[in-house]
Amino acid sequence: MSDHDSSIYEWIPSLNYHNFGDHLSHLIGCNLYKTKAWQRICSDRSKAYALLGSVLYDPIIESLLKKGRRPVFIGCGYRGEELSPELVKQSDIYGCRGPLTKVALENAGLKTSVTGDPAIILPLVVQQQRINYGKKILIPHILDPKRKDYSPVEFGCDELLQPETRNFQDLIEIISKIVKADFVLTGAMHAAIVAYAYGVPFGFFSNGYIDCKTKWADWVESISLPSSSVVFQNHQVDASEWYKRNSVNMKKPKYLSILKQYSKIDSIKLGIYLRAWIHDFLSD
Repeated sequence: MSDHDSSIYEWIPSLNYHNFGDHLSHLIGCNLYKTKAWQRICSDRSKAYALLGSVLYDPIIESLLKKGRRPVFIGCGYRGEELSPELVKQSDIYGCRGPLTKVALENAGLKTSVTGDPAIILPLVVQQQRINYGKKILIPHILDPKRKDYSPVEFGCDELLQPETRNFQDLIEIISKIVKADFVLTGAMHAAIVAYAYGVPFGFFSNGYIDCKTKWADWVESISLPSSSVVFQNHQVDASEWYKRNSVNMKKPKYLSILKQYSKIDSIKLGIYLRAWIHDFLSD
């Protein structure tokens, strides 16, 4: 199911909880924008703002337009399905997650820049100290039918963490556990992106279920890895070897290109800009 009536578009898997990755859009937005700007965005009844996610998808655009809302996509990605030029024209699209999405948008008649996934700016809005507590955590995808039955030890991990959230406190708790982990083995792409953003070793998990391999390829290409590097493992040891081979080629996260796109819809806090500028300058 989806939340079509809110001004902040979010894919929601259940009436009882959010999906960790999609829920991050609210956390980022309310911490990124100035208070009055965020209030204006949230009260806008003419548009629907997708602040991250694999939501550049014709059925989503169509459903929002039918609700009388013009879709606004910032740093979003596509899911491997061809995009309708007519629907793209009826949307505002500011930047995109990766090179594959960029090509899909160009094929639909729109040229835009690759920003990377917006979740990589989380360290700007959720400052967490990297204290490794030595645990290897397993985070399955929320649609993995076996996710609640997994024993983490079977996959070389110490703790099973479900990507279900109900409020900001749940989001912060998951982020904190990722930041403090020794390794993150995950089938939930945004858990991998959060690990990458905070400099935590990670790998891609599958025990038979994979959600949309194209979106993973799109993201890894945005961090300078080839799409062929998207390899799913069912054990932490194998995933750790994958990380050791590939991490040396991953480019460091950059913030300003994403903030530039977010600023096109309203005013961002000055302190956020300053921290982003310092980060990007020092990481060159």
